[in-house]
Amino acid sequence: MVKAQAKPIFRLLLTLCFIFSCFCFAGEQEPQYDNLSFGVPGRADTIIDRPGYALGYIEYHEQPAWVIYIMTKAEATTKVAKRTNKFRSDPEIPTGSATTGDYRRSGYDRGHLAPAADMAFSGQTMADSFFMSNMSPQKPAFNRGIGKDLEALVRYFAKFISGIWQIHPFREGNTRTTAVFAIKYLRAMGFTVNNDLFSEYSWYFRNALVRANYRNYARCIEPEFEHLEKFFRHRLDINLRRFENIFLG
Repeated sequence: MVKAQAKPIFRLLLTLCFIFSCFCFAGEQEPQYDNLSFGVPGRADTIIDRPGYALGYIEYHEQPAWVIYIMTKAEATTKVAKRTNKFRSDPEIPTGSATTGDYRRSGYDRGHLAPAADMAFSGQTMADSFFMSNMSPQKPAFNRGIGKDLEALVRYFAKFISGIWQIHPFREGNTRTTAVFAIKYLRAMGFTVNNDLFSEYSWYFRNALVRANYRNYARCIEPEFEHLEKFFRHRLDINLRRFENIFLG
Protein backbone atom coordinates (compact mmCIF):
# COMPACT_ATOMS: atom_id res chain seq x y z
CA MET A 1 0.00 0.00 0.00
CA VAL A 2 2.87 2.36 0.89
CA LYS A 3 4.67 1.55 -2.38
CA ALA A 4 1.49 2.19 -4.37
CA GLN A 5 1.15 5.66 -2.80
CA ALA A 6 4.85 6.43 -3.32
CA LYS A 7 4.60 6.27 -7.13
CA PRO A 8 2.06 9.13 -7.53
CA ILE A 9 4.05 11.26 -5.06
CA PHE A 10 7.28 10.56 -6.97
CA ARG A 11 5.61 11.48 -10.25
CA LEU A 12 4.25 14.68 -8.71
CA LEU A 13 7.75 15.65 -7.53
CA LEU A 14 9.19 14.99 -10.98
CA THR A 15 6.48 17.15 -12.58
CA LEU A 16 7.14 20.00 -10.13
CA CYS A 17 10.90 19.79 -10.76
CA PHE A 18 10.30 19.94 -14.52
CA ILE A 19 8.01 22.98 -14.23
CA PHE A 20 10.51 24.74 -11.92
CA SER A 21 13.41 24.07 -14.32
CA CYS A 22 11.38 25.50 -17.23
CA PHE A 23 10.85 28.73 -15.31
CA CYS A 24 14.56 28.90 -14.45
CA PHE A 25 15.71 28.43 -18.02
CA ALA A 26 13.10 30.86 -19.32
CA GLY A 27 14.65 33.58 -17.14
CA GLU A 28 18.15 33.01 -18.50
CA GLN A 29 18.04 34.95 -21.74
CA GLU A 30 20.99 35.73 -23.93
CA PRO A 31 22.03 39.41 -23.80
CA GLN A 32 20.31 41.33 -26.59
CA TYR A 33 23.24 43.72 -27.07
CA ASP A 34 27.05 43.46 -26.99
CA ASN A 35 27.67 45.69 -23.95
CA LEU A 36 28.19 42.75 -21.59
CA SER A 37 30.19 40.63 -24.02
CA PHE A 38 33.16 40.67 -21.65
CA GLY A 39 31.08 39.95 -18.55
CA VAL A 40 29.36 41.94 -15.79
CA PRO A 41 31.80 44.44 -14.21
CA GLY A 42 30.50 44.13 -10.64
CA ARG A 43 27.58 43.69 -8.31
CA ALA A 44 24.40 45.71 -8.63
CA ASP A 45 20.81 45.66 -7.40
CA THR A 46 19.49 46.08 -10.95
CA ILE A 47 21.23 45.45 -14.28
CA ILE A 48 19.84 47.09 -17.42
CA ASP A 49 21.15 46.40 -20.92
CA ARG A 50 20.26 48.96 -23.57
CA PRO A 51 21.23 49.48 -27.23
CA GLY A 52 23.89 52.05 -26.32
CA TYR A 53 25.14 50.92 -22.91
CA ALA A 54 24.53 48.67 -19.93
CA LEU A 55 24.47 49.74 -16.27
CA GLY A 56 24.41 48.25 -12.80
CA TYR A 57 22.29 50.34 -10.41
CA ILE A 58 22.73 50.56 -6.62
CA GLU A 59 19.53 51.61 -4.90
CA TYR A 60 21.21 52.78 -1.67
CA HIS A 61 23.28 55.37 -3.56
CA GLU A 62 20.60 56.13 -6.17
CA GLN A 63 23.17 55.92 -8.95
CA PRO A 64 25.00 53.29 -11.01
CA ALA A 65 27.93 51.34 -9.62
CA TRP A 66 29.13 50.95 -13.20
CA VAL A 67 28.24 51.76 -16.80
CA ILE A 68 29.77 49.84 -19.70
CA TYR A 69 29.50 50.00 -23.48
CA ILE A 70 31.38 48.91 -26.58
CA MET A 71 31.87 51.53 -29.26
CA THR A 72 32.50 50.40 -32.81
CA LYS A 73 34.16 52.51 -35.47
CA ALA A 74 30.81 52.91 -37.24
CA GLU A 75 29.18 54.19 -34.04
CA ALA A 76 32.05 56.54 -33.27
CA THR A 77 31.85 58.15 -36.70
CA THR A 78 28.04 58.24 -37.04
CA LYS A 79 26.47 61.43 -35.68
CA VAL A 80 22.76 61.50 -36.49
CA ALA A 81 21.25 62.60 -33.18
CA LYS A 82 21.65 65.94 -31.45
CA ARG A 83 21.95 66.37 -27.69
CA THR A 84 18.46 66.50 -26.15
CA ASN A 85 19.12 67.58 -22.53
CA LYS A 86 15.89 65.79 -21.59
CA PHE A 87 16.95 64.42 -18.22
CA ARG A 88 14.36 62.06 -16.74
CA SER A 89 13.92 59.25 -14.24
CA ASP A 90 14.52 55.71 -15.43
CA PRO A 91 11.27 53.69 -15.52
CA GLU A 92 13.22 50.41 -15.65
CA ILE A 93 14.64 50.83 -12.14
CA PRO A 94 12.11 48.84 -10.02
CA THR A 95 12.60 50.96 -6.89
CA GLY A 96 12.74 54.24 -8.81
CA SER A 97 15.89 56.01 -9.96
CA ALA A 98 17.22 59.38 -8.89
CA THR A 99 15.23 62.38 -10.11
CA THR A 100 16.17 65.78 -11.45
CA GLY A 101 14.92 67.20 -8.16
CA ASP A 102 17.64 65.32 -6.26
CA TYR A 103 20.23 67.58 -7.89
CA ARG A 104 18.38 70.87 -7.40
CA ARG A 105 20.52 73.32 -5.36
CA SER A 106 22.99 70.53 -4.58
CA GLY A 107 25.97 72.27 -6.16
CA TYR A 108 26.57 69.28 -8.42
CA ASP A 109 25.89 68.64 -12.10
CA ARG A 110 24.14 65.60 -13.53
CA GLY A 111 27.26 64.07 -15.02
CA HIS A 112 26.90 61.46 -17.77
CA LEU A 113 28.74 58.17 -17.27
CA ALA A 114 27.99 56.99 -20.80
CA PRO A 115 28.66 60.36 -22.50
CA ALA A 116 25.91 61.76 -24.71
CA ALA A 117 28.53 62.46 -27.39
CA ASP A 118 29.23 58.71 -27.63
CA MET A 119 25.51 57.94 -28.02
CA ALA A 120 24.89 60.19 -31.04
CA PHE A 121 24.67 57.28 -33.49
CA SER A 122 20.88 56.96 -33.03
CA GLY A 123 17.96 58.90 -31.59
CA GLN A 124 17.18 56.15 -29.09
CA THR A 125 20.71 55.84 -27.71
CA MET A 126 20.94 59.63 -27.36
CA ALA A 127 17.62 59.75 -25.50
CA ASP A 128 18.62 56.79 -23.29
CA SER A 129 21.82 58.57 -22.26
CA PHE A 130 19.72 61.16 -20.40
CA PHE A 131 18.13 58.68 -18.00
CA MET A 132 19.03 59.66 -14.42
CA SER A 133 20.34 56.13 -13.92
CA ASN A 134 23.24 57.14 -16.20
CA MET A 135 24.13 60.16 -14.04
CA SER A 136 26.56 60.69 -11.21
CA PRO A 137 27.11 63.93 -9.23
CA GLN A 138 30.03 65.88 -10.69
CA LYS A 139 31.51 69.25 -9.82
CA PRO A 140 30.47 71.79 -12.49
CA ALA A 141 34.06 72.80 -13.23
CA PHE A 142 34.89 69.19 -14.08
CA ASN A 143 31.69 68.23 -15.87
CA ARG A 144 31.53 71.33 -18.09
CA GLY A 145 35.25 71.91 -18.47
CA ILE A 146 38.23 69.59 -18.31
CA GLY A 147 36.20 66.39 -17.97
CA LYS A 148 34.22 67.10 -21.12
CA ASP A 149 37.29 68.23 -23.03
CA LEU A 150 39.41 65.23 -22.02
CA GLU A 151 36.71 62.71 -22.97
CA ALA A 152 36.49 64.32 -26.40
CA LEU A 153 40.28 64.27 -26.63
CA VAL A 154 40.40 60.56 -25.78
CA ARG A 155 37.93 59.73 -28.57
CA TYR A 156 39.79 61.91 -31.06
CA PHE A 157 43.24 60.63 -30.10
CA ALA A 158 42.21 56.96 -30.26
CA LYS A 159 40.91 57.38 -33.82
CA PHE A 160 43.89 59.51 -34.86
CA ILE A 161 46.58 57.10 -33.59
CA SER A 162 44.61 54.13 -34.95
CA GLY A 163 44.64 55.74 -38.40
CA ILE A 164 48.38 56.43 -38.21
CA TRP A 165 49.11 52.82 -37.26
CA GLN A 166 46.78 51.46 -39.96
CA ILE A 167 48.62 53.05 -42.90
CA HIS A 168 51.88 51.54 -41.57
CA PRO A 169 54.15 54.53 -42.31
CA PHE A 170 57.03 53.34 -40.14
CA ARG A 171 57.48 49.88 -41.71
CA GLU A 172 59.48 47.60 -39.36
CA GLY A 173 58.76 48.53 -35.77
CA ASN A 174 55.55 50.26 -36.79
CA THR A 175 53.81 49.79 -33.41
CA ARG A 176 56.86 50.90 -31.40
CA THR A 177 57.38 53.97 -33.56
CA THR A 178 53.66 54.78 -33.42
CA ALA A 179 53.97 54.75 -29.61
CA VAL A 180 56.92 57.17 -29.78
CA PHE A 181 54.92 59.40 -32.12
CA ALA A 182 51.96 59.32 -29.68
CA ILE A 183 54.22 60.33 -26.79
CA LYS A 184 55.68 63.27 -28.71
CA TYR A 185 52.23 64.32 -29.89
CA LEU A 186 50.84 64.28 -26.34
CA ARG A 187 53.84 66.24 -25.07
CA ALA A 188 53.25 68.86 -27.76
CA MET A 189 49.70 69.20 -26.39
CA GLY A 190 51.03 69.90 -22.90
CA PHE A 191 50.75 66.46 -21.27
CA THR A 192 53.56 65.01 -19.17
CA VAL A 193 54.06 61.62 -20.80
CA ASN A 194 56.85 59.04 -20.83
CA ASN A 195 57.29 55.56 -22.26
CA ASP A 196 56.44 53.63 -19.07
CA LEU A 197 52.81 52.82 -19.88
CA PHE A 198 53.55 51.98 -23.52
CA SER A 199 56.43 49.74 -22.42
CA GLU A 200 54.60 47.98 -19.60
CA TYR A 201 51.43 47.40 -21.62
CA SER A 202 52.93 47.04 -25.09
CA TRP A 203 50.90 43.90 -25.84
CA TYR A 204 47.67 45.58 -24.78
CA PHE A 205 48.50 48.66 -26.88
CA ARG A 206 49.18 46.60 -30.01
CA ASN A 207 46.07 44.43 -29.56
CA ALA A 208 44.00 47.57 -29.02
CA LEU A 209 45.33 48.98 -32.30
CA VAL A 210 44.53 45.73 -34.09
CA ARG A 211 41.00 45.64 -32.66
CA ALA A 212 40.42 49.27 -33.67
CA ASN A 213 41.24 48.38 -37.27
CA TYR A 214 39.85 44.85 -37.61
CA ARG A 215 36.73 44.30 -39.70
CA ASN A 216 35.19 41.00 -40.82
CA TYR A 217 31.99 41.37 -42.80
CA ALA A 218 31.36 37.61 -42.90
CA ARG A 219 31.29 37.49 -39.08
CA CYS A 220 29.63 40.91 -38.67
CA ILE A 221 32.65 42.24 -36.78
CA GLU A 222 33.25 45.98 -36.84
CA PRO A 223 36.31 47.89 -35.56
CA GLU A 224 36.10 48.82 -31.86
CA PHE A 225 37.86 51.76 -30.23
CA GLU A 226 36.89 50.85 -26.66
CA HIS A 227 40.24 49.30 -25.72
CA LEU A 228 42.33 52.03 -27.32
CA GLU A 229 40.24 54.71 -25.63
CA LYS A 230 40.68 52.91 -22.33
CA PHE A 231 44.45 52.92 -22.85
CA PHE A 232 44.63 56.67 -23.52
CA ARG A 233 42.08 57.47 -20.82
CA HIS A 234 44.43 55.77 -18.38
CA ARG A 235 47.41 57.64 -19.84
CA LEU A 236 45.66 60.99 -19.48
CA ASP A 237 44.57 60.18 -15.91
CA ILE A 238 40.86 59.99 -16.70
CA ASN A 239 38.86 57.40 -14.79
CA LEU A 240 42.03 55.57 -13.73
CA ARG A 241 41.78 51.80 -13.62
CA ARG A 242 44.25 48.96 -13.61
CA PHE A 243 44.20 46.79 -16.71
CA GLU A 244 46.19 43.78 -17.80
CA ASN A 245 47.98 42.64 -20.96
CA ILE A 246 45.10 40.52 -22.22
CA PHE A 247 43.99 39.09 -25.51
CA LEU A 248 41.28 41.28 -26.99
CA GLY A 249 38.63 39.16 -28.70
